[in-house]
Amino acid sequence: MARHFSRQRGPLASHGTAQAVRAQLGFTQQDLARLLGVSRTALAMAEQGSRALPAAAAARLLTLGQALAAMPTPVPVAVLSARQREALAMRLQAIQLEEYPVRQQLRQVQIRLAQARVRQQAEPALRAILPATEALAHRKLGRLAEESDAYLRDEGATPALLELRLRVLAFERAELEKLLA
Repeated sequence: MARHFSRQRGPLASHGTAQAVRAQLGFTQQDLARLLGVSRTALAMAEQGSRALPAAAAARLLTLGQALAAMPTPVPVAVLSARQREALAMRLQAIQLEEYPVRQQLRQVQIRLAQARVRQQAEPALRAILPATEALAHRKLGRLAEESDAYLRDEGATPALLELRLRVLAFERAELEKLLA
């Protein structure tokens, strides 16, 4: 049977005292009911507002709620186990290895896009230079122009996507370096 813990979410402003205490401590209704010395049903009915807790349990709950409210909020400190540190260090190395091919691919795509743009812009001038009798050269030039158009259409957004991938990897690398520091 699955247990539903309050630790899955923190206390909310809409929570009553019992719900807030359960959420802060990560208790189930059963856990808090045992601590207060009442049944889980009695606590559930009190949380719903259909019945009040016995005076002794209500006093314990109020004292517990006040003690928790007076405590400073804990600052989570990332304490990594040796296994976690090793896994993070391996991921850091994997990121560094992953960045290189992405950078190379970005450079290659940028070069090819620039070449395709130049071919596109130079096509009218090249057609003007070629004599009308060179049908084969005109067809080849037409094919190159079509290939350039297709490449620009299909790969025009690729540099932006690769740059985004590099930014994501850089962010992840920086966060891992902070954790490992």
